[in-house]
Amino acid sequence: AKGVWWVVGDSLHEARTRATKVQGRRTTVAGEAPLPEVICPEGGVRLVTSWVEPAYLEPDASWCVPGGEPASPLANGGAFGGKVASTAVTAARELADRFGRAVRVVYAREDCVRLGPKRPPIAASAVVREGTLHLRGSVAVNGFGAEPFTGGPSPYDFTVEADWTPVPNPALPTWPALRAFPLAEHAVLVEGAIHESGHDRAALVRDERHAAVLLDSCVVERSGACAGARVDVDDVTGALERVEIRVNAGDPLDEVTLRSYATGAAHMALGWVLTEGITVDAETGEPLDLTIRSFGIIRAKDMPPVEVAIVDDPGPPLAHSSDAVFAAVAAATWNSVTRAEGARPERFPARDTRTSRLLRR
Repeated sequence: AKGVWWVVGDSLHEARTRATKVQGRRTTVAGEAPLPEVICPEGGVRLVTSWVEPAYLEPDASWCVPGGEPASPLANGGAFGGKVASTAVTAARELADRFGRAVRVVYAREDCVRLGPKRPPIAASAVVREGTLHLRGSVAVNGFGAEPFTGGPSPYDFTVEADWTPVPNPALPTWPALRAFPLAEHAVLVEGAIHESGHDRAALVRDERHAAVLLDSCVVERSGACAGARVDVDDVTGALERVEIRVNAGDPLDEVTLRSYATGAAHMALGWVLTEGITVDAETGEPLDLTIRSFGIIRAKDMPPVEVAIVDDPGPPLAHSSDAVFAAVAAATWNSVTRAEGARPERFPARDTRTSRLLRR
C-alpha cells in the first residue's frame, strides 16, 4: 500500500467527501497500442492488441482488524482475475494496524482503472508452413515474467512453434490471471493463420471430441475443456447477426450456469475484438479513460443472439470452459469480420470495421 494516498474517515461517506474526488471522464485522445506492429509473413497474419480494462462490476474492497487477516476482495466477485493481486488487501491490514481499529478499504471506479492489472497487450504474427504453424510475438509486461506465454493443447494435427518475447512496459500493471490469457491471444493467431492458409479445419482436428465442437474455430483449455464458435456477420451491412457456440466440458455441475458463463464469455470476446480499449498516456502511463461508458463494452441491446450447445461428454466436470469459449468466439469473430470486410483488421479493437462502428456508442 506504500506510495498510494489513502483517505480515511469514520464512514465511507465521510472518506469519500474528504477525498474531494474529481469524477473520471472519457478522453477525446485516440488510444495507441503500446507495442509496434511486427512484419506480417507472406500468407500469414499479424495482430496488435491494446490496453483493455477488465471493467468488473464490484470495485475492490477489503476489511481487517488490527493484527488480523484481511478479507479477500474475491468474496465480492472474482473479476475474472482482476482482483487476484489487489492492493486493497495490504492496505486494509496496514491501515488497521496503524489506527488500531477495524478498517474497510473500498476502491472508487477510478482507482480500479489506475491500480488494477490489465490484460497484457501483444504484437505477434502467425503463419502455416509445411505442416507447422509458426507463431512469433512480444508481450508488454509489468509485474510478471515470461513463463505464462503458452496456449492450451492444440486441437489440430500440426506442430505449433511459438516464440514469445516479454517487453517491459512500465505504463500499467499487467497480470496473466485475467480471463483466457494467453489462451485467446494464441487461439486467434492460430485460427487466423489457418484461415489464411486455406486448410480445412475438419481434416485437421485430432479426434472426435474436438470434432464435436468444431465450427469456425476450435480451442482447448489446459483442463481439457474445449469449445468451438461461429460468428455470423452480414456481408452487406457488417452487422453481427448470430453467435453459435458448442462447448465440451465433461458432465456440467449445472447446465444453466455453464450456458450463462458461455454467453458472458461470448460478450466479452466480441468486445475485446471489436470495441473495447482504453487510452493510456504514453509518457506518464496514466489511464485517461476512467468511466464504465468509456471502456467500449458492448451494450446488452447491441448483442446478437447467442446459441450455446452443450455437447454430451461423459466424465468429470472440466474447469475454465468459459475461457475456451472466450478464445473460440474471439477467433471466429476475427475471421468472420475479415470475410465481411474483405480485408483483415490487424489491431484489436478493430475500430475501423463496419461491425465495430455499428456497436460503438
